[in-house]
Amino acid sequence: MIKTAKQILRKPFSSDMSYHLYRAILVGIITGLIVSVFRWAIDHTMQILNFIYPKMAAQPM
Repeated sequence: MIKTAKQILRKPFSSDMSYHLYRAILVGIITGLIVSVFRWAIDHTMQILNFIYPKMAAQPM
């Protein structure tokens, strides 16, 4: 049976709603960690490239 909005809002913290809330929070935390690690890797890669490129221009071999 499909619940109406009134039925859902009558019990906002039922076990079913809490389960979905906790899952949503967990997905948000995991996604945030993945994005943070990716941005950290990009930042450190750029620092390495800014060090390497001038040396490559000075010595092409």
